[in-house]
Amino acid sequence: MNSFIKSVGYLRKSIRGAVFPVPHQFVDRLFLNEKDVFVKWGRFRFLDGGQRLVFYDSGMRKLIGEARIQEVSYDEPTKIWKMYGNRIFLEKNEFEAYVTTSPLGYPRKPERSKLTAITFKKAHRYPTPKESPKRMTIAGYYLRD
Repeated sequence: MNSFIKSVGYLRKSIRGAVFPVPHQFVDRLFLNEKDVFVKWGRFRFLDGGQRLVFYDSGMRKLIGEARIQEVSYDEPTKIWKMYGNRIFLEKNEFEAYVTTSPLGYPRKPERSKLTAITFKKAHRYPTPKESPKRMTIAGYYLRD
């Protein structure tokens, strides 16, 4: 096996989840046990069931809670809405606004016309919000060992 393939395998094994920013006005929805699907532009191919999904409140600029990933899907926005609909943490009009205005995806970057949908469970807030160990970006980041 060549060294590149070995290094990719090692990097994948070291990933324990992801941290994603959430606009402050949507944060509470993630912890009400009514919404269990988080959507994000991009392909997060190293995320798997059982890993951690950590939420960063972009208004507060703190890590505010986490959940366990159940499943990760990747598809066009219309198909994601059809599959998950009201389970998504955004309302239909908010979802459509995100899909059409986000600098991370379509229509500005048609080559990035698919969303990642992360089904999660056991969402809980931290008793005290925490500082992020890394600088938060609009794309988020992987959690590693």
